[in-house]
Amino acid sequence: MFLSDVSIKRPVFATMMMVALMVFGIVALQRLAVDEYPDITYPIVIASTSYPGASPEVMERDVSRPIEEALNTVSGIREITSTSSEGNSSVRLMLQLGMNPVEAQQEVIAKIARIRRQLPPDIDDPVIMRFDPNDRPIMSVSMRSDERPIRELTDLAEQTIKPRFESVPGVGGVNVNGGSTRQIRVQLNAEALVAYGISPAQVSQALARENQETPAGRVFRGETERLVRVTGKIRDPMAFRDVVVTVRNGTPIRIRDVANVVDGFADRRSASFINDGETLVPSVSLEVLKITGSNTVAVSDGVKQVVEELQKSLPADIQLTLIRDDSIKIRESLATWSCRSSWARCSPSRSSTSSSTPGARPSSPGSPSRSRSSRRSS
Repeated sequence: MFLSDVSIKRPVFATMMMVALMVFGIVALQRLAVDEYPDITYPIVIASTSYPGASPEVMERDVSRPIEEALNTVSGIREITSTSSEGNSSVRLMLQLGMNPVEAQQEVIAKIARIRRQLPPDIDDPVIMRFDPNDRPIMSVSMRSDERPIRELTDLAEQTIKPRFESVPGVGGVNVNGGSTRQIRVQLNAEALVAYGISPAQVSQALARENQETPAGRVFRGETERLVRVTGKIRDPMAFRDVVVTVRNGTPIRIRDVANVVDGFADRRSASFINDGETLVPSVSLEVLKITGSNTVAVSDGVKQVVEELQKSLPADIQLTLIRDDSIKIRESLATWSCRSSWARCSPSRSSTSSSTPGARPSSPGSPSRSRSSRRSS
């Protein structure tokens, strides 16, 4: 009664309120984020730990089991499972419905921090994160060249293309896969180590000791203050050969006496290939991750625009190819929903297109297209 009385007695006011609601609705519709999955919080917390070189048995005994025992006391646990593989451990906690995953994540961080000294000292710090399917990459761009090596493509991807992708609004990060990074290798000579009585640990300590920059305090001159630091970083890879490991009988024993220094590549842990129609060509792929809550379609459009700009500025032998785009499925879903909600705008365009095709045969009464059309018209 109240709304009807206001609308009858104050028609101008009622009209302005309806117009205001329509304007607010249009503005909200334009700013509405479009994504494949709804923005919900999953009651799952994952603790991931990396221990390079360790076997699955070692990961289970020294990493996964202590973490499981520590996390058994987290409140609201429904199920706890662990997976141990070579160099990696993943402990997954499924919480009861209604539990706050953010609070559970903070509790997991505190529990693991208490047992950190019980874990092997060489492991990487455990990473605690909440499960979210929207954290996976939404796009993948491949970069290939018939004239340049993978190492040069990797440097170009890390230094040029990755920063450009990260500057797009809504992009949360970019992963580079299939690349080959530079690495200075010190290949030890076992016979020389035995002859000089030197262990590999001594060589490692000597390299860490001689290749660092340390602050040396401040120097005051009148009203001027200057910071002093000791520059000990080695710039030339071959300079590692002159690092002194130890001194025996007044004679320094250097790296070149017990090892060989090679300016090479790091071990490749991932590979990327693109099919050019006949063979698989090695390439470097860049996976784009978006910020939680951002518009997947808008982020995809921004990345595509950057790809077009980069393709014009890069050398002619370098090709950027979009190999995966999640926004395509979202656009198709929106187009299907739009046609179903407004069949009057979609069905005429299809019928006119089919009728204007030269040489088209009329559909039989029992054809699928005819049956679909009859169901819509009814």
